[in-house]
This record gives sequence, C-alpha cells and structure tokens, in this order.
Amino acid sequence: MGSAAVTKQRILDAAERMFGTHGFDGTTLRNVVKDAAVNLALVSYHFGSKEELYQAVIARMAEPIVKSQLAALEPLEAADALPTLEAVLTAYMKPPMDNLLINQELALERAKFFSRYYMEPASVQALANQEFASSDERFLDMFQRILPEQSRMQLFWKLDAVVMMLVRSMSEIGKPYALIKSNSKADIETAALELVAFAASGMRGSYCGAD
Repeated sequence: MGSAAVTKQRILDAAERMFGTHGFDGTTLRNVVKDAAVNLALVSYHFGSKEELYQAVIARMAEPIVKSQLAALEPLEAADALPTLEAVLTAYMKPPMDNLLINQELALERAKFFSRYYMEPASVQALANQEFASSDERFLDMFQRILPEQSRMQLFWKLDAVVMMLVRSMSEIGKPYALIKSNSKADIETAALELVAFAASGMRGSYCGAD
C-alpha cells in the first residue's frame, strides 16, 4: 500500500472515530486532522468537504456489506421456488455481522458510528442512504414477493427496524445478557439464528400502519 493510500486510510479511521463519538455536527475537519496526525490540506485533497468525508466513511463500510448481501441474495432470486423469509433475512443480516464483527473493538466502533447515524438529521442520513439503497430495494422486492399482503411502506419500516435491532445487538457485543457473546464464528452464527428468527416474526406480524 502506497503512502497516499496509507494516509487516506488514517484519515478515514480518524473520521470514523470522530463521527461515531461526536456526530456529524460535533465533528470538525480539524478534529479529524488532529486524530489522524495529518495536515488539513491532505484531508481537503483526498476528500474535499466534511460531507464528502462522511460519505466516504459510510462507503468504506457499505461496499463489502452490500457486495456480500447481493451475492447471498442472487441465488435466492434465481431459484424456481420462492425462498423462505428466514433465508432472505439471513442473506440480509449475516453479511453485516460477518463484516463488522471482524474483531470486537472494530465492531463496537462501527456499531457506535451507526447508532449515531440514526440520530443525525435527515440531510446527513441522505448522504449515506444511497450507499445501501440499491441493495435494500432488491431485498424489499423479495420481501414483497414473500409477503404480498403487506404494503411496500410496511415492509420498508420493518426492514428499518431490523437494521436498528442489528446495530443495537452489535453495540452490546460481549456485555452481560448480550445476544452476541463474542466475535467468534460460533457465537456470530448462534446470534444470527436468533436475530433472524426474531426478525422473521416481526416481518410476518401485521399492524395498522401506513399503506
């Protein structure tokens, strides 16, 4: 990895920590510069504005997750028989767990980032939503096939709740009563089964919501 790539990595690592700890409004480029031990000109050169830096942080996390999600979804889309709800939820939920739980420290940092993300104003969330939008739409298409009696709006909000449940579960890793006991493969597999079963129950449930 060249020096420019190493510098970009350091800036992204610092930005992820700062945004996760202080939120978008509470983070300045000078905070990032200090944490990354680089000068402001390098941040501007590689990323431009704070908004572009935030989006780059999201993109770095989203790319491997989305790629793995779509790879898991494609055979389900191509199958002759309609897949089970649990199979589609596993294709959606397992990749974030596998990618973000590489190690426990990283999992906590990224869960903290996404917890902050859900408290950001809509204008900030919009910077990141596009990174997951294409994947989410394809999963919603499949959920619609499996649960045709539910509206797109209902399924959208239920999927949003699934994401928040996943983020909360990852932020609690290793704590007493945590669903995810550790970042070991066995504990991730066990937690994924529990989360998928719980999410499937919620997705199937009916409520008097928007059409």
